[in-house]
Amino acid sequence: MFQLVRQYGTVVDAAGVGVYHARAYGELQADGWWGGWLVFFPFGTGTAVATDRETTQTTFANLVRWSSTIGPVYLEGALERALLLQPAATITGRLAELALLERRAVEDAAVLETAAEHARLEAEAAEREAAAHERAAAAARAEARERAEAALALEDNVAVAEGRREMSIPGSGRTRRPRFQAADAARRRRRKRKPR
Repeated sequence: MFQLVRQYGTVVDAAGVGVYHARAYGELQADGWWGGWLVFFPFGTGTAVATDRETTQTTFANLVRWSSTIGPVYLEGALERALLLQPAATITGRLAELALLERRAVEDAAVLETAAEHARLEAEAAEREAAAHERAAAAARAEARERAEAALALEDNVAVAEGRREMSIPGSGRTRRPRFQAADAARRRRRKRKPR
């Protein structure tokens, strides 16, 4: 079974008309060696073309190494050889299968790209929502602090007012105390009271 070994960039034919995706494929042979072919898939409409076997390597790793040495000039020559081959070339029977696999790969890539874009948009929306919740929580915390501070200030004002009232009662027998002492005394009294 053919295995994709490497994907190359695009290659233009000698006439400057056809533009192709270049791929290297390998297949394990009956003798245990790996054969390597170059296959060219046209952009848009057209028929995929392939070279005859370009190489035979002892291992798949060697086939991968061979495919990494192929440059643009070699690919241009291989495309011209593939275009001149007769339909009875060794790989011709498999070109339809490879072309179908190539189309499916392109379609799968488009589906995955759409799904990735959808997931990215969902993640951004979730991030915006989390930021809005955090802002609301921060505002609630600030409001709670302000209310607590206002309650403490009100409590202090009440204690000071009680202290003034006690000092102004004639014949109470109490000595005048400074305001802060009156407020502290009122707080101590409230702490000493125990609920029943």
